[in-house]
Amino acid sequence: LWVLAFGAALGLLLAWSSERLLHWLAFPSHTQVRTRWSRQLAFPAVTLCNNNPLRFPRLSKGDLYYAGHWLGLLLPNRTARPLLTELLRGDEARLRWFAKLADFRLFLPPRHYEGISAEFMDRLGHQLEDMLLSCKYRGELCGPHNFSAVSVAGEVLGSRRCGAPSLSPGAGPG
Repeated sequence: LWVLAFGAALGLLLAWSSERLLHWLAFPSHTQVRTRWSRQLAFPAVTLCNNNPLRFPRLSKGDLYYAGHWLGLLLPNRTARPLLTELLRGDEARLRWFAKLADFRLFLPPRHYEGISAEFMDRLGHQLEDMLLSCKYRGELCGPHNFSAVSVAGEVLGSRRCGAPSLSPGAGPG
């Protein structure tokens, strides 16, 4: 009797499993989307990302001397990476500018260099004023003063938090 019950249960399991397996292999899909528009958002957030870490025209000779290897522009012996000169070959003006900037023969490095600091990134990084072309929220004009800069994994992000108290970076959604 137990063998018969076990055999019946095993047979039902295999039958149901094979039917579900065949259904899964048929790649069924069913998507249902319901869109609801909100008249007033409690916490809108806009993120502007720029994956380019620096504005290179603002780079000084001292910056290149100390941070060129970290930026991937120079080899450890402070010569330009061959790939960089290859990439700049099409633009002769930029190639001349970079060659002049990377010529350290008569260069006396500054005694005190702050290193890669917040001031360094603020000076060379992309400014929100340059990235934000226009902004309008609820019919009112907004600008860079409505955004706060947040840095995540080396990327500079601008995040607008309308109607919300100022949060420290990374302390909430958005």
